[in-house]
Amino acid sequence: MVETDTTSPENGIIPKDKKGVELWEWLKKLLKQAAAKLARRDVPEDDPDKKAAKAVLKNIQKITEKIKEEAAERGESETIEEVDKKFPPKIREAIEALHVEDFIDNHYKDIVPILGRVAEGALGIDAAIAEIGIYVAHRTGLDKRIGKAIASKLINKVKDAKLRLELGQRREDKWHVEEAEKAIEKLTQMAEADVPPPERPREKEERQRRPSRSEEDIATLKTRLEDRMSTKDLEWFDTIRDPEEFARHYQEEVRKLMNPDEAAVAKGKVAVSADKAREMVSEEATKFVMNSLMAIYSPILDEEPREFFEKQAQNAGNFQDNPQNAAQVFSTMLNGLKEQSKIKSADMSLEPDVRKSLKEKQFRRLEKRKSVVLNDQSGQLEEAVLAATELGETDISDFAEYLREVLETGQGTIEFGHNFKLLTTLGPKEGREGPESFFKQIGGYAEGHFTADRIDTAFRLPYNDVVQASKQKFQSSYARLFLENGWQKDPRMLERFLESMPAAERRVKDELREQFGEETPEWAINWAFHMGRTMYFGLDFGFHEMVSWADPNLKYDGSSTLTGSGYMRGYFDMFETAKMTNTISKDKHLAEAVWLPYTIDMTKVKYDSTEWTKIGRARWNDSFAMGRMGFADSFLDGQKQFIDLGNITKVGGWGTNTGWRVREGYNTWLMPEFKGNTEDKLDIDPKGPDGDRLKFVNSWKRVENIGIPIVENFMQQYIINKTGDMPGKTNPPEFVEAVQSLGDFFFDRYFSDGGGTVNDMGRQLLDPDLQTKEALRKYIGEILTKDVYIGSRQDRLIKILNHVSTVMTFEQLPAHFITMEKQRMTEYGVTLFSQVQGDFLAKEGGSGHEKDAKERADKALANLIYVQEKLRIDASAQMEKIQDTPHKNLYGDLDSLKSSVMGGKGVMVDEKYIRDILETRFAKDKDMDEAERKKLIQDTVEVYATIKKQIVKPPDMDDIRRNKALAGLETKDKKRFEAVEKKVTEGKVKSRAAWWSSALTENVFGHSVSQPSVAMKFINVAAAGPDIVKRDAEQAADCAETLHTRTTELYHVMKEGAKAARDKGPQAGYEPLAKWIGSLKQPIQKQLNSEIAYMVDFRAAQLINMFFKNDDDANKWWKLQPQRYWANFKQKSVSGRFIDPGEPIWSWNKDTEAGWAEYLYRDGKLKRDPPKGLGVKYTEVDNNLTRRVLQRIPIIGRGIKGKKMFVRDHINTFTYRDLKSWSNSDWREVLKHNYLPAFILALIALGVISAKKGSEDIKVT
Repeated sequence: MVETDTTSPENGIIPKDKKGVELWEWLKKLLKQAAAKLARRDVPEDDPDKKAAKAVLKNIQKITEKIKEEAAERGESETIEEVDKKFPPKIREAIEALHVEDFIDNHYKDIVPILGRVAEGALGIDAAIAEIGIYVAHRTGLDKRIGKAIASKLINKVKDAKLRLELGQRREDKWHVEEAEKAIEKLTQMAEADVPPPERPREKEERQRRPSRSEEDIATLKTRLEDRMSTKDLEWFDTIRDPEEFARHYQEEVRKLMNPDEAAVAKGKVAVSADKAREMVSEEATKFVMNSLMAIYSPILDEEPREFFEKQAQNAGNFQDNPQNAAQVFSTMLNGLKEQSKIKSADMSLEPDVRKSLKEKQFRRLEKRKSVVLNDQSGQLEEAVLAATELGETDISDFAEYLREVLETGQGTIEFGHNFKLLTTLGPKEGREGPESFFKQIGGYAEGHFTADRIDTAFRLPYNDVVQASKQKFQSSYARLFLENGWQKDPRMLERFLESMPAAERRVKDELREQFGEETPEWAINWAFHMGRTMYFGLDFGFHEMVSWADPNLKYDGSSTLTGSGYMRGYFDMFETAKMTNTISKDKHLAEAVWLPYTIDMTKVKYDSTEWTKIGRARWNDSFAMGRMGFADSFLDGQKQFIDLGNITKVGGWGTNTGWRVREGYNTWLMPEFKGNTEDKLDIDPKGPDGDRLKFVNSWKRVENIGIPIVENFMQQYIINKTGDMPGKTNPPEFVEAVQSLGDFFFDRYFSDGGGTVNDMGRQLLDPDLQTKEALRKYIGEILTKDVYIGSRQDRLIKILNHVSTVMTFEQLPAHFITMEKQRMTEYGVTLFSQVQGDFLAKEGGSGHEKDAKERADKALANLIYVQEKLRIDASAQMEKIQDTPHKNLYGDLDSLKSSVMGGKGVMVDEKYIRDILETRFAKDKDMDEAERKKLIQDTVEVYATIKKQIVKPPDMDDIRRNKALAGLETKDKKRFEAVEKKVTEGKVKSRAAWWSSALTENVFGHSVSQPSVAMKFINVAAAGPDIVKRDAEQAADCAETLHTRTTELYHVMKEGAKAARDKGPQAGYEPLAKWIGSLKQPIQKQLNSEIAYMVDFRAAQLINMFFKNDDDANKWWKLQPQRYWANFKQKSVSGRFIDPGEPIWSWNKDTEAGWAEYLYRDGKLKRDPPKGLGVKYTEVDNNLTRRVLQRIPIIGRGIKGKKMFVRDHINTFTYRDLKSWSNSDWREVLKHNYLPAFILALIALGVISAKKGSEDIKVT
C-alpha cells in the first residue's frame, strides 16, 4: 500500500513528510487501493489496509481541508483544483463502501418497514433496493446506487433472530415472524449475487448508454400513462430515452409551428417565428411532464390522507406497479436523458449535425436571473440570483434537468400538501427531546420537499394563473365555511374536514373547472387544485390562522366543547384553552386572571378581583350576542382583556410572519432598470443626488399592484423602521419631505375623490383635524420632528398606513368585510352578512322566507368573491403587459395618480367591473335564462353597494335596536341600555372601516387578512432562503406553540411561588415566576427579535401581577398591612378565590407588587429603559384643573398656555417602572394622577424638571 505507518491514518494524522499535491496524491493512492477491500466481505475487519482506509475516511473532511489549506500556502491551489476534478468519484466510492458497513451495523432497523412490505408481497425486490438507496441517500447524502450493496448486506441481518423477533413485535403494522421468513427467502436469492466486481471503462460507458431503468419498468409506466394521456404526450414519452430522438421530435414540432400544413391552416393555425415556436414547444414538453405527474399519482390525489404520502402511494397498486415506483422510474428517465445528452454531445463517432443539435441552445426554460437587491445593513446594491418570469435559452442536457426540476416541484409540493393535511389530524409524535408538535413536524417535512425555489417555480410554470386562483379560492372557501359557522369552532367541522374531498374543497375544484375549464385541460385543473391547496395550507398556514381567529363554541352546557389539541386548536392563540372552556365552569387553566384587562389605568379605578373577574367573564360571553356593546356599561369598555391577547408573537405563514423575508421577495421591483452604473439609486433612497421628494411615492407605486401586504411591508421596512423614534435620533429634512410627499399621495389616492375632497371612507378614518391634504402634511412633519412625539412616531405612521390598507382592502377584497367579520368583535353584535340577509328577506316577503333570503345572500356573496378573485388574475395579466412597455415596471406611468391596470382605475372592484365579469361568467351557462342572470348580477351589485355604504356608517340607535339582545336591555336592564345609548349619541362607536383599521393596528386578527391580494408570480420567495416554510414552521413551533404550552403550566408555577413565599419570603416566591417568564423568552428570542420577546415578558409579568393582586379595599393602609396567607384574605385576590383547598394563599399588597417589578428588573427580565422599537409613549391630557392652576403661575403659565400637555403613557410603555405604575403600586404615580398640579409644582420646586422643557413624565408642546 504505502510506506506510511497504518497507525497514522487510524489516528487521523496526516503524514508529515507529505505536502500539497504530494499529500493529495497520497490520499488518492490510499483510497484507491483500499476501496475494493472496503466493499468486500471476505476481507477481515482487522485487515491493516481496511482499518487504515476506514480511519482516513472518518476524518476525510478534516484531512481534505487541511490539504487544501497547505496547498494554498504553497500557491498550488490551481493544481489541486485540477486534481480535485478528477478525484471525487474515487473518494465517493470509498466513502460509500464505508457507509455500507456502518449503515448495516447502525441503521438496519430503519429499513424494517421496507423489508416488511417485501414480505407482504407489496413491494418487489428491485423496488426495495431502489427505496433503500433513496433512504440511504436521504440519511447520508450519498448516491442512491449504493442501495444494492446495502440491500445485499441486509440479507444477513434479516436472518438474525433478533430482527425476526423485532418484525414479529410490530403488530400494529401486521408484520409477523412468518412474513419475515418470506422476506428472508426472497432476499437470500438476491444476496448470492453480492456486490459486482469493478467495471472496466468500456463496460461502464456502455452501461451509461443503456436506459437506467429496466424495459419492464418503463413499459409498466407507459401502460399507466396511456389511459390518461394524449397521443401527442405519449410521443414525448417515447423520445425521452434517447436524446437524439428527443431533439429530432422537438425540432419537428418547431417546424410544424413555423410552417403549418394545409390541415393546420384550415383549423386556424398561423405561422410563428422560430423563437416563438421554440418557446411554445418547450412549454409543451413542460406540460407533458406536469401531466405525467398528475397521471402517475391520480390513484391517490383525491383520497383521504390515511398514511404519509410515500407509503400511501406505494400501497396504491401492486408491488411492481404503484405511483411511487412509477414516479421514480420517470425521474430516472429524465435524469438519463440529461446524462446521455452529455455523453453523446461529446461522442466524436456521431455525426457533427447530431452533436450540434445536442449542444445547440434551442430549448427554452424558466431561468434563474441575476438581479440587484439592496443590502439593508450595508446600504449597498448587491447582485442576487432569483427566479425569473421570462424564458431563457438552453441546450438539451440543461433542459432535461429543468424538466426533472418541474417533476420534483410538483411531486414535492403535492407530497408536502398531503402530509400537511394528515398531520393536522394526528397528535404529537415522539421525538428525541420529547413529543414533537405539529409545526415542528411540518418543518421537518418541508425541508427537501416544499422549498422556496419550488414555490417560485409553481407560480411561474404553465397555468400559473390557475394556481393563483386556486390558492385564493381555498382561502375564500374556508372563510365561507367559518362564516357559515359564525366564526365559531363547531366540532362537526372536523368531520367535514377529514372527508376525502370536503365540501369547501369541492367548491374550489368546481369553480376552477367553471372559470378555466374551456381553455384548461382537466389534468391542469387538478395540478392547480393541488398546488393551490398546498400553498394555502403549507405556505400561508391559512387554515390554521383561521382556526385561531375563530372563537370556541360556547353553547354547550358546563364542559369544554373541543380539546386543546389537534386540528381545531388555535395554534397562534395564547389563551385558546381558556377560551374553549364554558363560561359557567371554573377555569383552573389561568384561574380567572384571563378575564381581567391589561390596558386599564389602575390609578383611576377601584380594583375588586371578585367583581372584575365576574364582570369580565360575563361581558366577554355577552359579546357573542352584543358585540363590543356588551362592555358599554362596565370598566372594560374600550379595554383589552388578557384572553384576547391572541397572536402576541405575530408568527404564522409567509404573509403573516412578515419582515425582511417578505421584503426580499419584492426588492427587485423597487428599482428602475439597473445597468451596472454605480450612480444609479433606488427609488427608496431619500438621500439621492437629486434629492427627489418623490422617492417613496414612486417606490410605493412600483409594488402597489403586487398586493396589499407588499405595500404594507414596504412602508414598514423602508420608512417606519427607518424613522428615528428614540431620544437623540433626528429625521433628516429630506427624509421628512419624502414621507410628507408620500402622505400627499395617500390623501389624493386613498382618502379623496381625486379632486382634493375627502371621500366617505377617508372621512371616517382620518381624524377630524386631518381632513385636508395640507393638514395631513403638517401632521406628518410634526410627528417626525417634534420631540413630544418621540416614542410614538412609528405608531402614528402605522396608523396612517392601516387607514390606507383598509381602503385598499375595500377596493380589492370588498367581500372580506363580510367573510372575516366575527359577531363578537363587531361594534354592536350585528354582522354585515346578517344585514345583507335581512335586506334579501325583506325583498322575499319577510318572515317565512328566511331560507330563500339566505340562499340569495349566499349566491350574491359567492359571486362577489368570484369577482374579486378574477380581479387579481386580470390585474396580473395586465401587469405583465405593462412590464413589456417602455415603463418597465408593474404600475405604468409613475406620474399618474392611479396605475394603468384595469383601464387606469388601478386594482379595484367597482359596479361596472362586477357587471362585466358576471355577464361573461353567466353567458357560459346555457341553461340560465336572462331573468335569472339579471337577478344574480343585480343581487351581487346590491351586496357590494351595501358593503360600501355600511362600512363607513357608524351605528345609530335604530341599528342598535335591530340587535334583539341589546334591544332587550331597554326593558330588562335600563342602566346598561342607557350606557349603550350614551355611547352612540356621543359618537364613540366606530364604523366598520374604522374598526378594521384599528384592528390592523392592534393585530386583532392575528394574521394577514389581505394575503389573497398578493400576485405570487411577481414574488421571489427564494430570495429569503430555500427553507422559508421550514423556518416559518419552526418559528410557529418555538413561539406560538411554546407560548401556548407554557401558558397551560402557569397555574402550577403560581402555586409553587406561593409555597416558596410562605416558607422563605417574597423574594423566593418571585423566583419560580421569573424563571417561568424566562422560559417564554428563550425560544421566542431565538426565533424572533428581542422586542417581541420582551413584550411577551412584560405581558406575562402583568398577568401574574393580576393573579396575585390584592383588592384595593385590602390596601387602604398598605404600609401597615403585612403579607398574609390565611383564610380571612381568601376573597381579596384572584389567587385567594381560586387556589386549591389547602394550598397557601399569596395575596400581594402594594409593596409586594412593587417588589415584583423590581425583582424582574434585577433579574434582567425587564429594563429601566424600553428596548429599541418600544420607546417611551405619551398620551395627551385634558386636565382642566391642572391647566387652571398652572396658568396662574408666572412663567409656567405662559409656557403652557394654548399648548398641548402630554403625560407618560404607562399602559403602552414597557419598563419595570411602568409595570409598577400600571399596577398602581408606585406612590409617585398615585400622587401624580390624583394630585397632578401639586405634583408638578413639587417637582419644579425641587428642581427635578424645568417649567419650559417638562420632564421624562410630562411634556408640553
